[in-house]
Amino acid sequence: MGKHAADQIRRLDAGQPTAAFRYSDKGIMATIGYRSAVVQLPRGLRIHGTLAWLAWLALHLLTLLGGRNRLSALVNMSSRYLTWQHGGGLIVGDGMTGLVAQGPPAAPPAISDTGADPAPARPEPGSG
Repeated sequence: MGKHAADQIRRLDAGQPTAAFRYSDKGIMATIGYRSAVVQLPRGLRIHGTLAWLAWLALHLLTLLGGRNRLSALVNMSSRYLTWQHGGGLIVGDGMTGLVAQGPPAAPPAISDTGADPAPARPEPGSG
């Protein structure tokens, strides 16, 4: 759309009539899990699973600028793929599981309205 807008500004500067914008659907791609993705191309072709994931990976590598960036991304993605531990990054359920409470939370330190440190505690009468 930005390229089209720039072309229209050039046309107006040259005194030419503007052209209507035509949207070009390139499809949809999304990864949905480990070695799993969905791809929907504009003419109704749908792919899912490992083949779609490989298509997603290839497209994202190809759209990177420069061979060095492509190679770096490929190495990083490959190492993540090869060393991925099942369950390491999953968040499942409503609560936090597997954590042991360490007692009641500590109260935050009192702060006076002036922003100064709180006054030291006064000794109890007869304590010393």
